[in-house]
Amino acid sequence: MTEKTKNDEIYEIPISNKDNDENEELMSSDENTPKQNSGEEQQLSEEERVPEERDYINMIQRLKAEFENYKRRVRKEREELSDFVKRELIEKLLPVLDDFERMLDNAHKI
Repeated sequence: MTEKTKNDEIYEIPISNKDNDENEELMSSDENTPKQNSGEEQQLSEEERVPEERDYINMIQRLKAEFENYKRRVRKEREELSDFVKRELIEKLLPVLDDFERMLDNAHKI
């Protein structure tokens, strides 16, 4: 929505009701000068900031939980990889150990 002033300048006015209410409170009806903030208005703005702070706290808590899950997942993947490597090594070494045992058994017979 646009609005013209006495000087024929066009100003954009936000459509959101919250923004309109804030703009109307800050501007006096007779002049285009901002009003002085009273203690109540300043207190309201601090109270309005509380949900933002809660959002930030929630976001930080979610990020912390995601990071903990990431560390747990990486630890589990590392353990699984270690188990896989050990299993592969043992499977390759078993035939060699069997051959050594047979060789030792036959060496005593000769």
